[in-house]
Amino acid sequence: MAPKLLCSECARQTKYAAVVSVDCAASENFEDEGWIGSTDSYQVVQCQGCETYSFRHLNWFSEYEDRDAGMDGHTERLYPKRNSRSIKALEFLNVPSNIRRIYRESIDSCNDECFTLSAAGVRAIIEGICMDQSIADFH
Repeated sequence: MAPKLLCSECARQTKYAAVVSVDCAASENFEDEGWIGSTDSYQVVQCQGCETYSFRHLNWFSEYEDRDAGMDGHTERLYPKRNSRSIKALEFLNVPSNIRRIYRESIDSCNDECFTLSAAGVRAIIEGICMDQSIADFH
């Protein structure tokens, strides 16, 4: 059975295929102190539903293992970043380009949990729309 990832386009868990994968490993032995090891897998993955491509980084680092705390040393990062609460930016073609750019950056900030930066973007969007529509008293 193929593994599943949260697709940034479908916004649901879907099967995916690794189109390209580069794997790296490193380790160092220390006399009387044990060893440290790591592995990395860099993958271009494709959703098997909508066929959208994204990037996946899998990492294992021996120093991140803590069995008592339930940590196995593995991390997974998906790009673009996503989770079940991610907001997908809409396309507004009838809005000035600078306001569209601020809107996309505000959505990205919110998805990255930079809420203060996202709120500043919302304010800039409101002010930009007011200026575009010649609304003088928006403070």
